[in-house]
Amino acid sequence: MSQVNSRQAKETAMNRSKSRSTSRFTRMAVVLSLVAAVATGWASPAGAQVVGTWNYNGNANWSQANRWLNSIIPTNAGDTANITYDITNHFTITIDSPRTVGILNIGDFNANKRYTIAASGGGTLTFDNGTFPAQINVPKSKGDYINAPVLLNSSLEIRYGYVYDFLIINGTVTANSAGTKTISNLGSNNGYVQIQGDIADGGGGTVAIVQNSVKSPFILGGDNSYSGATTVSAGVLKITSGTALGTTDAGTSVASGAALQMEGGITVGDEALTLNGTGVSATGALRNIGGVNTYGGLVTLGSETRINSDGGKLTLSSAGTITGDGLALTVGGSGDTTINSIIGTGSGALNKDGGGTLTLSGANSYTGGTNISGGALVLSGAGTLGDSANALTISGGLLDLGGLSRTVGAVSITGAGGPAGTIRSGSLTGTSYAASNASGNAIVSANLSGDAALTMSGAGTLTLTGTNAYTGATTVSDGVLLAATPAALPGYDSSDRVVFNGGTLGVPVGAGWTPTQVETLLSSATKTSGALGIDTTGGDLTQWTAFTTTNFGPALGLTKLGSNTLTLDQANTYTGVTTISGGTLKLQTGTDLT
Repeated sequence: MSQVNSRQAKETAMNRSKSRSTSRFTRMAVVLSLVAAVATGWASPAGAQVVGTWNYNGNANWSQANRWLNSIIPTNAGDTANITYDITNHFTITIDSPRTVGILNIGDFNANKRYTIAASGGGTLTFDNGTFPAQINVPKSKGDYINAPVLLNSSLEIRYGYVYDFLIINGTVTANSAGTKTISNLGSNNGYVQIQGDIADGGGGTVAIVQNSVKSPFILGGDNSYSGATTVSAGVLKITSGTALGTTDAGTSVASGAALQMEGGITVGDEALTLNGTGVSATGALRNIGGVNTYGGLVTLGSETRINSDGGKLTLSSAGTITGDGLALTVGGSGDTTINSIIGTGSGALNKDGGGTLTLSGANSYTGGTNISGGALVLSGAGTLGDSANALTISGGLLDLGGLSRTVGAVSITGAGGPAGTIRSGSLTGTSYAASNASGNAIVSANLSGDAALTMSGAGTLTLTGTNAYTGATTVSDGVLLAATPAALPGYDSSDRVVFNGGTLGVPVGAGWTPTQVETLLSSATKTSGALGIDTTGGDLTQWTAFTTTNFGPALGLTKLGSNTLTLDQANTYTGVTTISGGTLKLQTGTDLT
């Protein structure tokens, strides 16, 4: 009986061993299938290579054979290192002597804990996959670190395949042989890849950077000195160091739908930058995420382009000319942007949207017009709105002339700005002025000049508060045109320079206009239809004379504007409509409205 029990015990032990072995190898098969999915398109180099699989739940040295399955240590060109064991804590694998692999697959199988690859005693990790690119594949991860120095004998493709966390390379990354070694991010999921260590040329070779993942952001934060090109083909390349893009030799380019992002209060040197498109989800091909950041290289537009500052301030400090003939440049975001460069994009327009402020200090020469739909566009120093014949369209937001005098073509206000106004702080000479805002109050405090007429045809309000000198007629066809003073309404005392044609011309009597000046306006104007608006915002007012067909003509009505009270105490005989738009209209006993 004891022999039978002994045999049964041995069989049970063997079955348990087989079960553990089967479970382990089943799990490893799953890992390798995930790796294969991450590294789709990989082809192995010719020749004999080994596959080493980490098989230890703890800290250890790379050189310890008993920590690798079947004591197979990957250490030569083309070898594969699978570091995907299901660990129960954060563990470190230390490279204690130089090691070479072609492929590194890394990440806790269950994505619960993280691996760190460190170095001691001159240990380095060289990537060499023969004539094929070497690979780092992350099928699953809790966030892994490579802190060992990295040498490149091959180009390196990094594929992050997990939806969370990161792969961070803190070790230096250096070319180790002749030719260009391209580091490419090809991740298939949302986890990010960050190289925080310094990236440098070496061994007679150069390093280039390619971000080609729609989902996985690529972050460069080191003091880099590589001299190859930086290419953003898809997704986001974020830089958090002023030298993250390496030397200025080869420049940086951003493809349509991709983005170069800046963050952290950095200043990039004279790195040429080519931009295309509107960026990721139309947030900018060049995007300032936060902080006060400066890009010193000259920008070239390869196609119509958006630049956004979504926090802090972005400055394009190059004194050169932004080129891209016929291509529109749009600047937006809730943060601020300053462009010191000359915008010389030929017939391409300049568009300003978003809630931030765009400051222009260059003598810009673009001819495609300026369009402001949000935030503020501010001129400073030599700043201009492009060619002097450029059309200017404001559909929202503010133009701040910065105290300067500038000349443009046709000026159109199609939407009111905010409380800060629509055009302010300087003098503007246009070929025509047209306001058609359907609502809101478009306040123009700048001085308007030129051989130009002004028309108000929108249902909203246009308020003029500057000292205007345009020589054409002022026509009010709809809505309200409020002239704060006689100086705001040039030619008010000249025959037919002011035309009532369906809208309301408002005047603040007693707080800008005297009764005599109002009478002069009425006697000189063409009064086809519409109304005289009396604004009592400055205080209560009692009519100074009777409103009759003599001074109002056969068609004008009366509109009460502003707060406070207008008192009518005379025998009025005007025939137009009486409208109360604000405050109180008070009638004395026996007073007629018409």
